[in-house]
Amino acid sequence: MKLFPFSRFIIKDKSMMPAFKSGDHILTFNWISANVGDVVVFREKFKDFLKRIDKIENRQAFVSGDNKKESAKFGPISQKEIVGKVILKY
Repeated sequence: MKLFPFSRFIIKDKSMMPAFKSGDHILTFNWISANVGDVVVFREKFKDFLKRIDKIENRQAFVSGDNKKESAKFGPISQKEIVGKVILKY
């Protein structure tokens, strides 16, 4: 279980444009299971990434950015790597 129910982040890339732009602030809820279509923050190699879940299979999530030209490619990520689901942009 995650320690805190909420986390705050500031977007620093263009991979989720136009929905999320660099400089946007987001709030995640960390005590929820993410589903297909949800935008999540996940941590890989001590870095946080914002992506949308395309598919969930065998407890692994397949994610991608909305802006395919600017988005890094990822293989499946463990659901344990997901920090939280985005619930607010401000």
